[in-house]
Amino acid sequence: MGQRHAHAVRSWRARWEEITLMPVFALEIRKLPHATNAVESLNRSLRKVLETRGHLPGVKAASNMPYLAIRNIERGWMAPATGRRTALNQVDILCGHP
Repeated sequence: MGQRHAHAVRSWRARWEEITLMPVFALEIRKLPHATNAVESLNRSLRKVLETRGHLPGVKAASNMPYLAIRNIERGWMAPATGRRTALNQVDILCGHP
């Protein structure tokens, strides 16, 4: 594995102290970066809707489909990331902010 992924192994070893510190943080802090990747989520949702639909009868339907999909996807954006407030409070404590 060291030969095939030499660059990745070097990168991990160079940053090992930072990587091993991650479990020290509370679960809310560790989950927050993964919960905020809205662009990837939107792309995945749009691909799913457009691939599932298949053939569209005309140009008007083809232009309406992404619009309607985004409108439906937006409904799920109202709730903030779970544990966001707790994570921000813990970051303030860890960084020494008053």
